Amino acid sequence: MRRFFFLLLALISSAGVWLCEARPDAQPPINKEQRTANFCLLFTNAFTAWDTDHDGKLTYLELSAAIENPKIHNSQSAVAVAFHDKMIADNGDNGAYDVTNVLALTDAVKLAKNSQVQKKLLGRAWNTGAFEHSLFSLNDPNLLTIRQDGLGDSCLVSLIGTFIYHNPQALWVMIAPQSDGSYKLQFDSGKMIAVAPITETELMLAGNQGRRHGIWLSVLEKAYRQFSLETNVEPVLNVIESETTNIDLTSRNGRCVLAINLLTGHEAAEAPMGRWMREDPTNGLERVHELLTELAQDQQLMCVHTSQNLSIPLPAGIPHNHALGILTYDSQTRTVTLFNPRSNQLKPVDPPGLINGYATEYGVFKMPLADFVKIFDTFTYETNTFIDLVEETAVHSCEMIASR
Repeated sequence: MRRFFFLLLALISSAGVWLCEARPDAQPPINKEQRTANFCLLFTNAFTAWDTDHDGKLTYLELSAAIENPKIHNSQSAVAVAFHDKMIADNGDNGAYDVTNVLALTDAVKLAKNSQVQKKLLGRAWNTGAFEHSLFSLNDPNLLTIRQDGLGDSCLVSLIGTFIYHNPQALWVMIAPQSDGSYKLQFDSGKMIAVAPITETELMLAGNQGRRHGIWLSVLEKAYRQFSLETNVEPVLNVIESETTNIDLTSRNGRCVLAINLLTGHEAAEAPMGRWMREDPTNGLERVHELLTELAQDQQLMCVHTSQNLSIPLPAGIPHNHALGILTYDSQTRTVTLFNPRSNQLKPVDPPGLINGYATEYGVFKMPLADFVKIFDTFTYETNTFIDLVEETAVHSCEMIASR
């Protein structure tokens, strides 16, 4: 720990180069090569310490152990976040819980030499005192104050957003703080999960500096990650109307299914909208309308996911390879209200729609049903079928929608 502390002091002192560049009367900038050498030493030391099997590769599980280590602080925490961000970037949105992700030492050195990574690290390490440590703030839980940030998993955060939109006070009952700083979470599925105290790295990963919410989102994310890794869940897709024959936890669909199972205690299902529209555009649109009307009336959890194929055009503000929550559906106006967990803001140029996007505040926006079926090929939703995760944590079925 001591060597990391002195490295941080050296890095902070070398950060004066940015200040020097901004002030006409400043002293000459310090040696940038020396500053980069300090970063390389910091990143290399962290990599070596966390590569517990000494195979020259830092796995996602090894990095997770570092992230959950309460003895890691300040610059070490910032390095762990940088490694995590790199793993997520390498594998897109699917990187959040892919245990096959690895980072080589050469990757760590490249990160250390990146000036933007250096600047972010110093900012994160310097602002740790601004972290929010209370479980709930006065206005929690509030859909408009949550963001995906470094958590990486848009499936989970989009569904949490939908969950608190319908029943915000449920979280107060779900999460019970313990005297030792840990938490116990009692889900509607019947599953009880004990979560260790949130570490400084986890707070940094969630971007909690100066935010208007407590750490409840970090607690939920940690419980979900722990559950998905410990149980080795592989959701089973019972094929009825799907062209897909199986589903696994590392897929976006698989994680959405598991999140619905865990949060609600109900099975999930999938509506193959794309196939319905291809087979019969008129009747297909009506099937989607009827299903959304029924689900919105019962306030059941729903989410959609965009294609990872970058050649498929999407409206401005809606990213590829990303999940969004369906908050509600107005059957009279045939309008779908969605939540982007990146909590973005967008004022589209005229006309709003499939090219220019939709007016968005804190990630919430509306679109016509006719656009909805053109953008998304399927959507995943909560059914009324109970699943007992206490007895069946190893299997989570995703029953495709039958005839309607």
